[in-house]
Amino acid sequence: DHFYTHNNGYKMQLYVNTNGESSGKDTHLSVYLYIMPGDNDDSLKWPLDYTITTQLLNWSSDSNHVEKTVNYSIAGDGIADRVDASKTRGGGLGHSQFVLLSELTAPTNSSADQFMNDNKLCFRIVNAT
Repeated sequence: DHFYTHNNGYKMQLYVNTNGESSGKDTHLSVYLYIMPGDNDDSLKWPLDYTITTQLLNWSSDSNHVEKTVNYSIAGDGIADRVDASKTRGGGLGHSQFVLLSELTAPTNSSADQFMNDNKLCFRIVNAT
């Protein structure tokens, strides 16, 4: 599903590859944010000049979340540019090594952080400035 950075903001999508990509292939969870054509694009400033923080939530407590930031203001290759309405989404910006897969599968009776609950992961966008 998509989301907006704020009311009348940029439309985005969080993409998660559970087998990892690139340098994270088969060892990490990869997480990317994609800009999508949105309803407000005509009134927004382009290229996108945002820093966005994504968290993988720890189900066992409201702490020790895995947190990574992407900075669109320094993105190259047109990744921060407005996406043509004929496309589903533009290029992604994120982390091929967001978190080690072994950290996701800690035993449920352990005191370790629990990132998976009932085979589900929960992500939160905590900052878009």
